[in-house]
Amino acid sequence: MSMPFEEIVKFHGHLCPGVTSGHLLSKYALELIDAKEGENLYCIAEAKNCMIDGIQCTTGCTIGKGNLAIDNMGRFAITLVKAETGKGVRVYADISSVQAPTKPEIAKKLMEVDFKTLCKVEEAQIEIPPKNMGNTIVCENCGEKFSDLFKIEKEGKIICTKCAK
Repeated sequence: MSMPFEEIVKFHGHLCPGVTSGHLLSKYALELIDAKEGENLYCIAEAKNCMIDGIQCTTGCTIGKGNLAIDNMGRFAITLVKAETGKGVRVYADISSVQAPTKPEIAKKLMEVDFKTLCKVEEAQIEIPPKNMGNTIVCENCGEKFSDLFKIEKEGKIICTKCAK
């Protein structure tokens, strides 16, 4: 499920508290829900920052697969659940007590401390939204195919959002 942390940093492009926290939050949540390799999971990240790469690489949940959602509230927190039941945990981390002169040094310290002591854990039960890709239709303006979930009616024509701008 999880790739080695060095590979996560390489994938992300730099060492920072965000990617480190995403990895550590995910690792802790996986442990708490007793996730097995290949198990179908669903994750909600509460920030849209470097944390996302740590989450994707550690949980296997990705935006592309539709099992990682972002509810951007600017928090170092994730909710990770088993997709079959919607049951799992929300893990929040307050990393403000970990101090160092640079962000890479903070990230290194996060790897050294007992990260669990920085966390608050709550049980979670969520309803996982269905994956709905819609039906493919053709824009009557540009001729490109797109999902009917994004159709706009304008002047009697069904057009895509790009043409509607």
